[in-house]
Amino acid sequence: DEAREPVVHQHGTEGREAERAMELAAVRQSLANLRTFPCVQEKEKRGTLTLRGTYFAISDGVLHLLDEASGEFFPAE
Repeated sequence: DEAREPVVHQHGTEGREAERAMELAAVRQSLANLRTFPCVQEKEKRGTLTLRGTYFAISDGVLHLLDEASGEFFPAE
């Protein structure tokens, strides 16, 4: 699928790096999927809804936030 293929191409399918990349891609894809709903589009446009991509890394106990402008995840401060 569209989220999986770029990750497989860059990271393969095995190992912690590939797993993490898949998890982060899933967050990005989930946001994109939510934005296909007219009610979500309308509320985002009006400013009554803000979607945020987050990832909690259990291994290090850190919450990461998606910066949609860059597409990168950064630890929450």
